[in-house]
Amino acid sequence: MSIHGSRASKFEIDINNNVASRPAKQKRKFLKTVKAMAKTIFILAVVIALLVLAIIGFNKFLLQPEFIIKRVCVMNNQTINPMTIVKIAKIRTNMNIYATSLIPITKRLEKHPDIKTVKISKKHPDMLIIKVMEREPVAVIVSDGKHDDIPVDSEGIMLSESKMEYALNLPKITGIRNVFYRPGKKVTDQRVIVALKYLDTLKHVKKNTFINVKKILLDKPNEIIFKSSSINKIFFTTQYSSEVILKLVRVVDELRFQRINADTIDLRFKSVAVTPLLL
Repeated sequence: MSIHGSRASKFEIDINNNVASRPAKQKRKFLKTVKAMAKTIFILAVVIALLVLAIIGFNKFLLQPEFIIKRVCVMNNQTINPMTIVKIAKIRTNMNIYATSLIPITKRLEKHPDIKTVKISKKHPDMLIIKVMEREPVAVIVSDGKHDDIPVDSEGIMLSESKMEYALNLPKITGIRNVFYRPGKKVTDQRVIVALKYLDTLKHVKKNTFINVKKILLDKPNEIIFKSSSINKIFFTTQYSSEVILKLVRVVDELRFQRINADTIDLRFKSVAVTPLLL
């Protein structure tokens, strides 16, 4: 292809101008890149310097003596020694109160078999307040003679041996086989859980029923039997229902009104069966 006339001359001039300006453009592009890199390096240097200063400042803050935990107040504990609670919590003498997270401390304390809940708060500048709610024994599982008896709370949680001192006069649960004593764990036999729910409900539903439970018999797979100081046997359903306790209270009140002593009360069916005590 051939190009003629003034158009060809103009085309040649444009090519020459582009070739002549190419080094200048490359130089400007290079300088622009260098400036951008220098700016980035400067910003990174400033950020790193600020981080270093922040770390140094934070470390100095952590070592400020007025913010070091000096006092721990343990409240509402009944049987657990306050020093034991501090030891389990792993509270050290050099801990900064502002930098100390309360969640790990709470989790460590709630692993104790005798602690139900924990609430921890900070009282500035140097005190931690630990409020504990201990699990209280409501009954004792009598072992088969090979192991120690086991105190349990209303939820069926096995408590530590130290709680036995406060469980000597509580109802004794018999008939459980192969109980593995693991403080802090829940009893696996569901009859125990149901029986403890009945016991707890009976304790709170009415104060003047005078049903002083002495033993809870679980000798047969499908039976839950309470023995009280005045009634020889009270048969409960193996599926918990608060209505069962209400029926028991009504029956006991009626028997007391009629001055009848009962040997057995069977609550397993819709109609309550009562066997009078033969004198």
